[in-house]
Amino acid sequence: MANYFNLWVCLLMISGLSPLHLAVLQGCQDLAKMLLDAGADINAMDIKSGQSPLMHAVESNNPDMVDFLIENGCDVNSQSYSGNTALHIACGRGQVDTVRLLLKSGADSSLKNYHNDTPVMVAKNKKITDVLRGRASKQVRLQELPLVSVSPHQSCYMENGSPSSNHSRGSSPLTMPLGLHLSASHSLKTSSELY
Repeated sequence: MANYFNLWVCLLMISGLSPLHLAVLQGCQDLAKMLLDAGADINAMDIKSGQSPLMHAVESNNPDMVDFLIENGCDVNSQSYSGNTALHIACGRGQVDTVRLLLKSGADSSLKNYHNDTPVMVAKNKKITDVLRGRASKQVRLQELPLVSVSPHQSCYMENGSPSSNHSRGSSPLTMPLGLHLSASHSLKTSSELY
């Protein structure tokens, strides 16, 4: 047993990884939990690149481990020796769901690495840049809203294609997502902008 332990310690010293880094790289969430409960540093930087366990989880494309580490209080904005964050890595690898999770968890999309690149600058595709710029979430919200039709002659509504009881047959209704309103200047406004 002692020989295995010595081998383990030598491997850790050579690789520059902590036991938590290795547990994360292997996707061993139970072992990672045990190590954290025993006092392992959730934000420990590996010796070779300065990457945190979160960064290794992102590199391994393991969203469950990313979520686990975030739930256990890791720093989502820690930077490696090169200045990259987990968000830089996720953007560069095209991991849309991980990018969303990191942003929701407080990742700062304005942090620059030592090449002066922000996460949007290293983004792998347009979907990632849309998420970073907040466009994708707005598009999804608009698509999920039910449609209503408003007649310019009367204040009648059509919900899901069925006219309301006071609908005038001679008018041509304007269909738009519920929650959007036509102001007096005929520009679209969301409900939140009106109130």
